[in-house]
Amino acid sequence: MQNGPILPEYTVRRGLFAFKQASAIHLLTINLGISQLCTTKSASLITLITSLIPVIFGQSYAAAGPIFIVLLFGQLVYLASMPIHMSVFYYFSYPKLFFWVSLGHLTITGAGGWVLISQFGAMGAAFAVLLGSIFNLLVPVIWVLKKIKSRQ
Repeated sequence: MQNGPILPEYTVRRGLFAFKQASAIHLLTINLGISQLCTTKSASLITLITSLIPVIFGQSYAAAGPIFIVLLFGQLVYLASMPIHMSVFYYFSYPKLFFWVSLGHLTITGAGGWVLISQFGAMGAAFAVLLGSIFNLLVPVIWVLKKIKSRQ
């Protein structure tokens, strides 16, 4: 009994680039579509959740609504980046990219937090998280698009 996914034998010997180019684009399209569906459904709940904050926690927590929206949007951006991350890990077999992505994310969140918190307070921290998540999405997307173009 095998515990992992069953892969064709040629993917182990020649790497994952043995698949045709069309299947890579098809796989990315399906993953992005599912991720975007989850993202849009979650974004549609923002108004409901922010209207419930004062009801559940009291009026003194109503000011946390905008901060919550920015943080939720940052997490939705991160959710949208997961299919690209998985394609870099499993399809392109290049997890080394995420060492540099993590260093960049840490730098942006740390330095951005340092500057933005001093100017905007808690909202600045939320913006720093959002900027880090956007970086975490854009770098792998650009890398994957360059890889796909170089294979054509």
